[in-house]
Amino acid sequence: NISVELPDVGIFINPLPIVTAGNVSGCSGSSIALSGSPAGGTFSVANPYTGTSTTYTYTYTDANGCSATSAPATITVNSLPDATITASNGLALTCTNPSTVLSVPFASGLTYNWNQNGVFFATASNPLVTVGATYDVTVTNTANGCTATSSVTTTLDITPPTVSVSPSTATLTCT
Repeated sequence: NISVELPDVGIFINPLPIVTAGNVSGCSGSSIALSGSPAGGTFSVANPYTGTSTTYTYTYTDANGCSATSAPATITVNSLPDATITASNGLALTCTNPSTVLSVPFASGLTYNWNQNGVFFATASNPLVTVGATYDVTVTNTANGCTATSSVTTTLDITPPTVSVSPSTATLTCT
């Protein structure tokens, strides 16, 4: 029998990195920055993200080659408020149609900021206008900060109407 004595060998097991992904939200049409820790990992979807609401994960590999993936996190994509402008009497203001009400759909939790030719004008969802100008509205959802804007231009035509009297050879008699 041959006996061989081997030296003690230590075995070290590297722990997996602690990896997290954070829930994020943003507005439709905007880029949403994703959140993962520690820095230097990869996301399961593009970052920044521009799609619809979904979930994502974050994977990180440390200097020892140990890799871990986070639990799924949520991406919430909020819709934009409706900023479609309608005009009660059309956009042409005249002597017979001297005003119109500009309206955007009203909903609670929304704010409305109107500008007339770039200058603040009103905060109602339906201001009365009597001046030919460009009107811009910004509608903001106060719960999520998402905004939408739109613009219309009213015209003002106050040319006096042409008056004619006939017949042109009338006789006026006073009694």
